[in-house]
Amino acid sequence: MVPKKEIDEEKEKAFENVELTQLASHDAPKQPKAGKTVGKHAILMTGATHARELISTSLNIYELLQLLQKGEVQPSDKWKKLLAMNKYIFVPIFNVDGVALIEKNWVDTHKIVPDRKNMDNKFSGCKGSSG
Repeated sequence: MVPKKEIDEEKEKAFENVELTQLASHDAPKQPKAGKTVGKHAILMTGATHARELISTSLNIYELLQLLQKGEVQPSDKWKKLLAMNKYIFVPIFNVDGVALIEKNWVDTHKIVPDRKNMDNKFSGCKGSSG
């Protein structure tokens, strides 16, 4: 068995060159009193969950910009209320490996990869499978 210290050092190396930016921080909601709720709803918006869903990345950014524009820059009551009631988390590219595979193949061949990354043929009816 690998000692915990070695595992922790490997994890640190894996993220050495990764720069993370924190846009906002929220305190954890306090425990509600009986019959009351405290805190905001969290809404998670993801893009590129599946590699060939490239438009979803743009849609994710569009929704973020729309929320900022209508909630802060040129605020309307409806959008300000949405911002006040919820916290939003945007992840434009969820499947970075899949998108990297699609991009590499596009650069090399100018075609979108027709095969599934894991090449799982058990779902042969799926257009994304090679079987």
